[in-house]
Amino acid sequence: MIYFLTLYYVVLTKSPTGLRVIATSCRLEAMEDLAKQGIVTMQLDVTDVNAIRRVRDDVAALTGGRLDILVNNA
Repeated sequence: MIYFLTLYYVVLTKSPTGLRVIATSCRLEAMEDLAKQGIVTMQLDVTDVNAIRRVRDDVAALTGGRLDILVNNA
């Protein structure tokens, strides 16, 4: 739980600084608070290769293929 709180804090503090934040979780409802604050949320099951590919493609489309920071907490 400490990691989730830390990542949640990072998401909330970095988004207003101009960084585009994209949060993923296997359950979208787990990120409702983030979505309400304007954070882009995507469903991702890290054990599903097709889901990984879909999110990769969606992120590339949103960012123009540029990803500067990746935090993996899986």
